[in-house]
Amino acid sequence: MSQNNAARNHSNNCVASMQKNIKCSEKGSHAQMMVEVEALACHRAVEFPKEIRLSEVILEGDAEVIIQQLQSNTTGVSSYGHVIEDILMMAVELHYFSSYARAT
Repeated sequence: MSQNNAARNHSNNCVASMQKNIKCSEKGSHAQMMVEVEALACHRAVEFPKEIRLSEVILEGDAEVIIQQLQSNTTGVSSYGHVIEDILMMAVELHYFSSYARAT
């Protein structure tokens, strides 16, 4: 799977973009693997703006379970809990961090 990220400024203009292939474990159901991939994509979506020295991040995601965990600051006991924990630790270093689920 591939992930595309775009960093936008306050006027919604794209200031940087990136694409990355993501691998997940082959264990578990297809739905579980998709949530793992979404967690890894969210991780990269927070890591990328930090690399280009942005301090405010609004994360838009497809997987509600990931967004809910980020909003409630809980990692759960899932196979991707360590990824959520790392995202939350990176978010503390930002001036502003918010997340929401993309409308489907």
